[in-house]
Amino acid sequence: MFSFVLAQIGRHNGKKKENKLFKQWGGKPTSLILRHSNDHLDIHTKKRFHTKLEQTIPDIKIPTNEEEMENLQAADVIYDSCTKFLISKTRDTSKYSLLFKENINYGFRRNLWGMKTLAIGIITICILVHSFMMTQKFTSIETVKTKDWMLLGIFILFVLFWSLMVNREWVKTTALAYAERLYETLHE
Repeated sequence: MFSFVLAQIGRHNGKKKENKLFKQWGGKPTSLILRHSNDHLDIHTKKRFHTKLEQTIPDIKIPTNEEEMENLQAADVIYDSCTKFLISKTRDTSKYSLLFKENINYGFRRNLWGMKTLAIGIITICILVHSFMMTQKFTSIETVKTKDWMLLGIFILFVLFWSLMVNREWVKTTALAYAERLYETLHE
């Protein structure tokens, strides 16, 4: 039950902060990779995706490079519509297992990033309490056991992981991977 509650808190925090990520990245990853101005995908792959989207989705016209430059918001509305259409067509997790795995990866990293402040706070409290207990109320370091030093080292590694690894770019990597897998489903 406790792990379920933590997962729900993580999802809530991750979803709450997701729009901040999108603003910092310049848009949703699923829109970014379709933009003419974005070079994440090569122009040939992007053109195949654009063509297939127009063939697959009724009444969708992908903006030209010029139209996108004139009105990026309008272009993103079209790209978002394409994304929603594809998501609605790819819900079969057995048929689209790679897409499903990428979605899980993205959600997991986003949720960890959403809990970063809380996690570092909790681990810091654990370090302080453990240090207090292992040094007998900060009075003697000579009697500290090896297992106590090892536990302290593990806590420090956790803080380093959360501080250095869990960041926006770490989340963005999986977000772009998910976006790529989503549009690759057009060719199945």
